[in-house]
Amino acid sequence: MKRFVIAVVIMAAMLGSSGVVLYGLTQVKDEMIASLDELTQMVEDKEYDRAHELSEQLFHRWDEEENRLIRYVRHTDLDSISSRMARLPYLVKYKDPAEFLSEVSQIRYLILHLWESELPLMRNIL
Repeated sequence: MKRFVIAVVIMAAMLGSSGVVLYGLTQVKDEMIASLDELTQMVEDKEYDRAHELSEQLFHRWDEEENRLIRYVRHTDLDSISSRMARLPYLVKYKDPAEFLSEVSQIRYLILHLWESELPLMRNIL
């Protein structure tokens, strides 16, 4: 009976920590997607100075989140997002909206893919 209780406690701890990690990743996803939407709108409205400022803030925010996420998320996915995030301020600065919007679209896809790949679904487990 003692082993059963220990096993239940360990399983509960694993499920709890998984839930916390998934919640944190969901928060990061929602925040990044909202900022990317705002950036897209600014560039479409030709507000390049504000978009440049926000893209730099977004890059620094992502850099902070990456340091936290790197503990439990595949590094290649994070590196891909980081390299694309680093390009955003320069694409806005030099007013290249087509390339900028393309990068934003790719970043959005990668963030959603990263989030979906961490969900506890059968296709991710098998």
